[in-house]
Amino acid sequence: MGTTAERKLIIGTANFGNIYGVNAKQNLSSIDKIAEVLEVARANNITHLDTASNYEGALSFLSNMDLTGFRIDSKINIVEENENSKTANIFQEVENTLNKLKIDKLNSLLIHNPDIFIKRKLDSVIKALEELKRQDLTGKIGVSIYDPEILAHVLPSFAPDLIQAPFNIFDRRIEKTGWAQKLAKGDIQIAIRSIFLQGTLLINKNELPAYLIPWHDAYERWEQFHQQHNCSPFELSTKFAFSQPWASKVIVGVDNHDHLLQLVNNVNKDMKISSLVPDFDIKDNMLLNPFNWLKK
Repeated sequence: MGTTAERKLIIGTANFGNIYGVNAKQNLSSIDKIAEVLEVARANNITHLDTASNYEGALSFLSNMDLTGFRIDSKINIVEENENSKTANIFQEVENTLNKLKIDKLNSLLIHNPDIFIKRKLDSVIKALEELKRQDLTGKIGVSIYDPEILAHVLPSFAPDLIQAPFNIFDRRIEKTGWAQKLAKGDIQIAIRSIFLQGTLLINKNELPAYLIPWHDAYERWEQFHQQHNCSPFELSTKFAFSQPWASKVIVGVDNHDHLLQLVNNVNKDMKISSLVPDFDIKDNMLLNPFNWLKK
């Protein structure tokens, strides 16, 4: 079966060529640095990457890499135009990604802007995704969400193989709303991401950006908890995410190859954690969805 890291870890590429998250020490901005990360990944049997058609920096760097043996998940934004334009856009986006990465097939293709399910019917889009799967240009199709409430609009018309959703110490919506269990019963895989809430769960409470000060008390409680248990926030956050039985995959970005090694070693460490972590009972979407941080 392999180690937990081998089975569950997907390396996120949003920071390949871009600063991503408030605690990002550096972006992976050179071919050499990214090659080192992929080398360490291969050595540890981590062969799954997550990217998107609008991660231009990531696709540019990855296009110069030997991706033999790697499975690639990608995401696309659906344009709000006529039906023919939307369908053509999907095929063009996939063709561009495959050509750039010099691969024949995606492991998964996900819709990146799920709110479009609220605005209009997507029959032609869904047929296009199913046709890409039929043509063996992608193994799975799905949707990447930011709030589990959107699933009530998605699932009546779309039968995805895979859902990507945020989940972390503060953000347990996918679990607490019952969606994690419903999806699992429906044989829909769940890949969780944002396990550090864009890095904010890893920094000192007194280093929070100004726009997160309204939630200072929550971060203070979190800091007290991991200090009381003599565990780093990195260790607790990763073990908490990887210990969820309903999550088949966990997407994590890394700063460099040493960070990846630290992550792999921590994930594979035998540590019972889920019962330790308290429920911080945070329901405020202004905190849980990073898109909202600068709107306050």
